[in-house]
Amino acid sequence: MNPNDPADQSRRQEIYRKIVSWSPALAAWAVAIVAASLISHWPPFQRISAVVSDEISRAIGATSNGPIVVVRLSHDFSKADLQQFLAQAIPVLMNNYGVAALGVDIDFSGRGYEVLANDFAAWTQQDASSANRVVWAVRYQSKTSVPPNGEEVEPCQDCASSCASSRLLPLPVFRGKNDELPEPLTQGLAYAWSDLSGVTRFSFRFVCHQDTTSPLETFYFKLVETYCDKYQEPQYCKEVNHTQSTTRLHTWYQPKVLSLCQLVRCEGELGTPMPLPNPSSALFHKIVILYSDVEGDDEHASLGGTRKGAEVVASLAMNEMLYGSSGQTAVEWVKIGLEIGVTLLLATLFHFKRTEQWAVLLTGILFVAYLYIVGRISTGIPDLRDYALALMLTFTIEVWLKATWHNLFHASRAVARRE
Repeated sequence: MNPNDPADQSRRQEIYRKIVSWSPALAAWAVAIVAASLISHWPPFQRISAVVSDEISRAIGATSNGPIVVVRLSHDFSKADLQQFLAQAIPVLMNNYGVAALGVDIDFSGRGYEVLANDFAAWTQQDASSANRVVWAVRYQSKTSVPPNGEEVEPCQDCASSCASSRLLPLPVFRGKNDELPEPLTQGLAYAWSDLSGVTRFSFRFVCHQDTTSPLETFYFKLVETYCDKYQEPQYCKEVNHTQSTTRLHTWYQPKVLSLCQLVRCEGELGTPMPLPNPSSALFHKIVILYSDVEGDDEHASLGGTRKGAEVVASLAMNEMLYGSSGQTAVEWVKIGLEIGVTLLLATLFHFKRTEQWAVLLTGILFVAYLYIVGRISTGIPDLRDYALALMLTFTIEVWLKATWHNLFHASRAVARRE
């Protein structure tokens, strides 16, 4: 290119004008991307985005395909009727509905459940193979050496090693006056770890006992183990082993939710099966998580609250079956690739002349569509919804600021003309 050639000079000037014209848009892109990255890691935003995306997913009916079903007990029983009901309903779920593994995520550690404890022990003697596939969630007490939520902890492979500083003491499933009630043989510790945002994102397969060197298997992993011991499904059980690993929530699992009163009678002959056309189809060969959403001190989910706690257990179990102890490299590359794609798409929508006026509406539709798709596919996209929502928010703020500046500029010019 000849610097003295007028044609070359004209081309250089044209290139310079294009760079200058694109500079504000590129600067806006950079600011929005950096802001979104920072905002997406703020604990308040992570809590907000988790609630927003989960509620939208539920509103559009997003569920996941997988062998896990959540069953809620929403009927308000007296303590005596509750014990009679569950003593009958649990065997019905196992035998009549063909459940592979039943997780009872209800807290019975308070006194007053002697009848249920004795009835379940009697059924265990009659049908040990079915009773041992019922996993009871247990609460725990911990020593002060357990780090507070938000601090990363490393899983110990051996509870006799020096790294096993986090030790827990499981509470009994049932507690009588003298603590002499029969205990179910199959139990799992209702344990999960929350990060600084307060969101449960991972758990361990087992933790260490406070008084011994024995491992305590966690509730979600015991369900997976029980399921895979009975049904060696190659799609879900290929990665299950008994070595320690961290199970992370790469993808949120939206399980199918049923009411227990749809399956067994909550009135009259308590706990007897309902006359359904095909009663075994919904639960046959599935992992079922039974929880109570009745408010009170005696009947409540032992991990994370009510329905949300049961869905955390289901998500941990499903991620364990899908990913097991596999490495994170492939998952991270999928995450990075999708985040780059979302960034380019949103940047184009907000800065392309033909779409920027509709960008806010289009991104709302895009976000709902994104949740709709993610709810139906099992792929590794950790925290992408946090970043995507933050990016949409920052681009939306940019549109508002530009519109405000444009209006103020024209208003000031109109005032100047009048004067």
